[in-house]
Amino acid sequence: MKKRLVLLIISGVVASSLTIPVFAAADTTNAIAETGGFSLSLLGTGLNVDIELDSAGKLETVNVATPGLESDPAGNEATDGVDDRHRIRFDHGEDGTRVDVKAKNHKLTSKVKVANLADLVGTHEWTGVLFPEATGGKVPTTVTFVVADDGPLITDVVVTSGIESVIEYADDASKAVVVFTWEGYTKELKIQVDIDDNDNGDDPSAMLKVELRGKDRQRLRQDLALFVGEHFWNGRLCDGTPLTVSYTIDELGEIGPPSVTVGAGGDDGTVADHGFTVKDKEHGFDVRFTHSKARVKVKFSEKDDGQWELKVDSKTDKCKHDNGGTAKDSTAKDKENKTKKDRDEAADGATDGGG
Repeated sequence: MKKRLVLLIISGVVASSLTIPVFAAADTTNAIAETGGFSLSLLGTGLNVDIELDSAGKLETVNVATPGLESDPAGNEATDGVDDRHRIRFDHGEDGTRVDVKAKNHKLTSKVKVANLADLVGTHEWTGVLFPEATGGKVPTTVTFVVADDGPLITDVVVTSGIESVIEYADDASKAVVVFTWEGYTKELKIQVDIDDNDNGDDPSAMLKVELRGKDRQRLRQDLALFVGEHFWNGRLCDGTPLTVSYTIDELGEIGPPSVTVGAGGDDGTVADHGFTVKDKEHGFDVRFTHSKARVKVKFSEKDDGQWELKVDSKTDKCKHDNGGTAKDSTAKDKENKTKKDRDEAADGATDGGG
């Protein structure tokens, strides 16, 4: 008989959740942040994982619930904790069930680890909003899939969405990837089952990993007439400061100088003290943001087949935060200044101590 996932509980409640304190710092790409999170339901077991991101792409709320199963506070003690500002774990010590959620860089990941592969067998469902700006894009996309205990581990992936998609299965059938595309942007949903090869039991432990990937990169090729008009790129600095670069393309294929906005419309209503530089390039421009590694490159050119191609590449800081959630210094100059400040403070302390 197939075992059921044991209820994850905290303080004996059926729906376990953690609301993480709000910090301004950004953790993920804008491509991930705009989705607002996703939901994963293991339909046969009743286990649901609901993830909510704030506008900066940081974990805000994670709910783990198992409706329909009876809770047993005495036998099913569970623990939860935040390892850092973009990761949370629900851990059930008795039966080895564990749920990990992580939001970092261009990935939002949910992992469900169970003591027996049989606990994962069945039909499951992922739900999320992929491209909110697309026509009808705020209607959630649904992906159902089957985990099997014999033969291919991932089968019968079915996508219900208004967004164009392609399903790719790995050769070893332990992984499937759904590739979604819109206006030259790409997001991937990876579904994977890993079995513990070191487990000698008849029913080995296993982990289901569902990961949404999205980079702030655009590759779009089409007729010139379809490009004519205004275009936008949006991003954020490590401290949460929003960035917007707008530009126009005319009927002759000329790309106009960019308009850059730093800080306006931020979550806290403030405008941070950040500047930028614009460098004209052949068929485009580069924008670099002061005291940051963040930048965006835009190139627009005609190809040999008569079509036109828009290429937008952006890079954001590798955001690191202290224990209070404040973004750490990210540039070489910042680090040099911090080192000098630390030396000066150490010298002052030595002088005071000698007095």
